[in-house]
Amino acid sequence: MKKLPLILYIVLALVVIGILVWDFAVDNFIDRSTQAKSIVVLAGLLISIVNLSRRNNRRVTNKKTLCTKAYSAYIENVFPEDRKLQKLFFDAVDDYNHNKPAAAVEKLEKLRGSCVRRSDIYAVTVFLALSLDDMKVYDKAAMQYRAALSIKPDSAMASNLGLVLNRMGRDEEATAAYDQALRLEQPRPAAYAKRRIRTGTGSSRQGR
Repeated sequence: MKKLPLILYIVLALVVIGILVWDFAVDNFIDRSTQAKSIVVLAGLLISIVNLSRRNNRRVTNKKTLCTKAYSAYIENVFPEDRKLQKLFFDAVDDYNHNKPAAAVEKLEKLRGSCVRRSDIYAVTVFLALSLDDMKVYDKAAMQYRAALSIKPDSAMASNLGLVLNRMGRDEEATAAYDQALRLEQPRPAAYAKRRIRTGTGSSRQGR
């Protein structure tokens, strides 16, 4: 929907160009005044296309900057050689931030097969885990948290894993996850409190 105005301007510009080209090809069936007006309209459309393109690029850059700052522990320079994949990733993170985890998962699943660099795999895995957790798909979220921890040990991810395991009733595994969180970041009083959780209450949401 955000791209609709840009597409519309491009279509209109192509229509005007087509009319002018056709007029030239059939020996000026349009009068001079109409030709001049068409050229002015075309110039206006081209300026609008350029401005909208710049605005869209700024929007992507701002989203990237905000997400990278908010999640600096999990996002490095993701997909540096492919702007389309990079945009898709930050769109997914933006979906996660705006409580649309299903949309985030859909985008992240598309990205997973394109991951080559370790940092890309890690970033995609972390946000898959967080999004699946928000969707309450705890078994898959736990798998992704474990995968993220195998790439890069992190106290928050270990603590989140503990919460997810609690919710599935796997308390012994949850205790081990909380212990890992404590080992990775001392002191962490919140992790001590989470270790005593047996009802699966609480939130594993990170980066809020």
